[in-house]
Amino acid sequence: MDRRGISVLAAAVAAILLVVGCAQAAAPAPAALTIEMEPPGHWHVTRAKTLTFTVMDGAGNPVTGLSPMVTVKTLQGSVDEVAATDDGDGIYSAEYAAFDIGGGYASAYSVAFLFEYEGSRYFEAWPAEVVRDGNEGIMPTIGGTMHAYQVRYGWDPAGAMAGEEVTMYLEPRRSIQTGDEINTEQPWRNTFNHISDLEDVSVLVETADGEFVASLDATYAGLGIYRATFTPASAGEFKVSFLFTDPANGFTIDKGETSYPLMVG
Repeated sequence: MDRRGISVLAAAVAAILLVVGCAQAAAPAPAALTIEMEPPGHWHVTRAKTLTFTVMDGAGNPVTGLSPMVTVKTLQGSVDEVAATDDGDGIYSAEYAAFDIGGGYASAYSVAFLFEYEGSRYFEAWPAEVVRDGNEGIMPTIGGTMHAYQVRYGWDPAGAMAGEEVTMYLEPRRSIQTGDEINTEQPWRNTFNHISDLEDVSVLVETADGEFVASLDATYAGLGIYRATFTPASAGEFKVSFLFTDPANGFTIDKGETSYPLMVG
């Protein structure tokens, strides 16, 4: 082989070695990870919910030691960030209380889980449904005819503190069905309408033992919501009752039907 042939062969070998060397030095492809969120179940507004996530590698082994961030996009479009904790075995959790309340029974939220692992960023998101809490099975008999009501509530902030104002949201509804048409076994399956013209509306605040604390005026705020504000003077557990008379049939609700807990720190 002549000198020229040797030079060509040497150049080809050098090129191959260069390619191999570059391939060995290149960053590895991102690992295949599986990210799952445990379904949060029935999620009530203003009540803290623990969101649980699991991260596994391609072989099904837990991925630990991450520093993930959980973001929650609310009904109103704002984004809240919540730091997640490492619970071990590839499980991470974050606690979040949903505050935004819409005009309907359910409000659409979305939950995202973000983290970095071996030089790559990972992201996964899921839809979530947040619903109002309250008594959904108030079924008085008036003039011989059964009616159905539900009253849901929400506090803002959910984590009330002594000396700080709390806004109370109360949502009363009356069912379209009456008498034998009412589903008494699953009353939440009845069809309910908002009630915007209630009379003698007030909010009663008592201690957990039933001692009187305050009687508050409640005003109609639209979208079926009545609103009142309260500033607790001390920490503790309180009971909040929404009182009213329905002019459509004369029904006056008993405080025991809407005695809802307010925890103050």
